[in-house]
Order: sequence, then structure tokens, then C-alpha cells
Amino acid sequence: MFKVAYAYGLRRNEARILDLTDFGRNPEGREFGEYGTLLIRYGKAKKVSPPKRHSVLTVWYWTPHTIEEWISEVRPGVRHSASRALWPSERGPRIGLQRLDSASPPTMTPSAWTPLELHSLRRPYITHLIEDGHDPLFAGLLVAARHARDALRAPTA
Repeated sequence: MFKVAYAYGLRRNEARILDLTDFGRNPEGREFGEYGTLLIRYGKAKKVSPPKRHSVLTVWYWTPHTIEEWISEVRPGVRHSASRALWPSERGPRIGLQRLDSASPPTMTPSAWTPLELHSLRRPYITHLIEDGHDPLFAGLLVAARHARDALRAPTA
């Protein structure tokens, strides 16, 4: 799940609510096959608004293999694999936020061990897209969030 969240710059709830049917082809990215786009059905919305729906393009060559490996090799062994959720849990048809938060691996920071939050993968996603040669506007459009605009601003000297 962490790889997929990073691959598409997802928020934790966007990643948690993904279904098997949320992937689709991208005519401009045939090399990604069935995983060329990802439909985000429950994106962050403004207050009192319904969830924001949008699509994210696949840009990393390793992403389809990662998803296919999960779906074909690991997911079938999960107890509730008959559900349409991409990330079923042992206790229910979809992984819960508490379980997701507790599954975050620790990471070393200068001060101490702290949990790596799923949401913290959004910033490196944008940075790596730009470092990989993608247009900053393209990177910002992929994540479609206020955080993207902050990351794209030039540092002030």
C-alpha cells in the first residue's frame, strides 16, 4: 500500500478506499497496460462538499508490476479477498484507518524514531517527479492539492 500511495501521491484515505476497479488504461501510456490511470473516488473535498473525484496518471515504470504482484500473489491469501477493496483486511472487507496508522513503519529523523505517515509520501512524490524531468505544472496537476503548490514554489533566498 505504501508503494501505491507513493506511486500516485495519495492521501491515506484515498489509498485505503481504492477498489480493484479503480485502475484503467491510458491511451498515451500503453506501456502501463491496465494500470495507466487511477480513479480517486474519495478525494479530499472542501467542507460540506462531496468527495472530489479525479484521475491520476501512472508515471513510474515499476508501478504496474507492484500492483499486479499484490493482486495476483498476495491479496488472494487475505481472508476477505472476495471483497472489491484493493486492500482487504483480515477482519473486514477493507483495511481500517486505525490499522493503517499502526502499520506505518518507523523512520529515523535527526531527533528520534518517528512513525512514517502515509501522507508524508506526497511531498517526495512531487519532488521525485520534478527531479525525474517532469514539468512542475504536470506534477502539481497530478496531486491536485494545496501541498503541490507549496512544493512547487521556488525557495526564497
